[in-house]
Amino acid sequence: MDDPLQARQTEIALVAHNLLEPVRAIHCYVELLAEEPGQSELCIRRIREGAARLETLIRGVFECLQMPESFQAKPVTMKLVFLSAVSRLPEADRAGITSADLPGVMGDFEILTDVLSRLIDNAIKFRGERPAKLHISASLDPSGAWIFALRDHGVGVAEADWERCFGIFQRLHSGGVPGEGIGLAYCRRAIELHGGRIWMDSQLGSGTTIFFTLPAP
Repeated sequence: MDDPLQARQTEIALVAHNLLEPVRAIHCYVELLAEEPGQSELCIRRIREGAARLETLIRGVFECLQMPESFQAKPVTMKLVFLSAVSRLPEADRAGITSADLPGVMGDFEILTDVLSRLIDNAIKFRGERPAKLHISASLDPSGAWIFALRDHGVGVAEADWERCFGIFQRLHSGGVPGEGIGLAYCRRAIELHGGRIWMDSQLGSGTTIFFTLPAP
């Protein structure tokens, strides 16, 4: 979508729709509880579920809104960013996460750590039946920017859905996978804040590679 205003309006409408959904569910079960006191156990459980989901959605929106409009770029060693992101994982999930020798870039250490942490978390969540396996490497673009590639061996994404994955609250694999579709939207905002871009290449059943660019020092 080329028009920034239209894109922002569409995003706001989507956020409003997703926030209203659990509110409507809570209202529905409050009404049922008032009319059918005998259904109290079910109603209370559903109300709690709705409230928990609403809290998760609001936290996700807040995380995106918290991102600064600008920052003072500093030299950042991406190998240290990678190690910091991996250290956030449970011990059991770390074995399959590897990296090449990663370069230095200009950016914000904490924001880039959040980006890698979310991308790694996505790869783990959508690994399918296989053990989590992800490798990150980097190559220098002719323009002088670094291109990072995170390759996993998970369930993959159909080409028609590649771009949609980066929209807020977009969830393509809902069955049994936790999350509200905020991670990749956050990553896009963060990478664009750094003056880079992010995209994917994927095949169903064959894994996904997430690419993003960052400026060299």
